[in-house]
Amino acid sequence: MVLIIWASTRVMLGIIRVPQAVLMPIVLVLCAIGAYALNNTMDAVWVLLIFGVVGYVLVKAGFPLPPLILGLVLGDQIEINLVRAIMTDDNLWLVPPPGRSPERCSRSRSPPSSRRSGSTTAAAPPPRPPPTRISRACWPISCSTAAAPWAR
Repeated sequence: MVLIIWASTRVMLGIIRVPQAVLMPIVLVLCAIGAYALNNTMDAVWVLLIFGVVGYVLVKAGFPLPPLILGLVLGDQIEINLVRAIMTDDNLWLVPPPGRSPERCSRSRSPPSSRRSGSTTAAAPPPRPPPTRISRACWPISCSTAAAPWAR
């Protein structure tokens, strides 16, 4: 391996001497070929070009590129591991406090039937069971009643 690196050192150093006006179109063509070869569709090439333009605009606007690249590359893995950590944790820091219920965050829910009938006395809600692992994992994702078993 060391012999191959030592033998190709002069060739690799020669790439540095190539003007950017020649090197950048070659790199762009190789990237487009690689994007097309991925799925054999032009959609990937268009995505490549669109994100290239977006990246160019961000560089000209002064955005730092390393945090953006780290976020794009590692974002999915960070989200997956966060959900995994929340599901395995016994701490209830994501469950709503006892005075709050998930119904408050859903605006599309209809009011209970006792309130619709014009009755002034509402029945006391049933006691809420302790949260389970499923409800804790779903709480930050959704406020629907499917995600909160105690709200049914």
